Amino acid sequence: MPRYRQPLEWELEPDRAAFGIAQAYFHQNSVAGFPKMLAMAEQGSLLAMLAVARAYFYGTGTAADKPLAEHWYRQVAKAGSVFGHQSLGRFYMMEKRYAEAKPAFEFAAARGYGPARWVLETCI
Repeated sequence: MPRYRQPLEWELEPDRAAFGIAQAYFHQNSVAGFPKMLAMAEQGSLLAMLAVARAYFYGTGTAADKPLAEHWYRQVAKAGSVFGHQSLGRFYMMEKRYAEAKPAFEFAAARGYGPARWVLETCI
């Protein structure tokens, strides 16, 4: 799984310290750390939702499960996350679901996220 990048909404994380600990634990031992990350996602942590979505997509710390990955990408986008919309769009692109990807990228691009604008201009 690629290293987790700090998303645009870091300031929206309700408990940065707890997420930082969970993230470090997850990177150290993804199998043991996944339940902690999932619990944080279920409690509304946007960053944990993104981490859980990626974990399900790539099968890191848990079995790969594309429907569950999509569920968590949708949850973080539904919460209004710009980076979550970008991530949902990328998920759809990787799944070759281009028509579904476009609105996700449009949401992120309309809020000034450059990578989403680039995808709309060059890929969709």
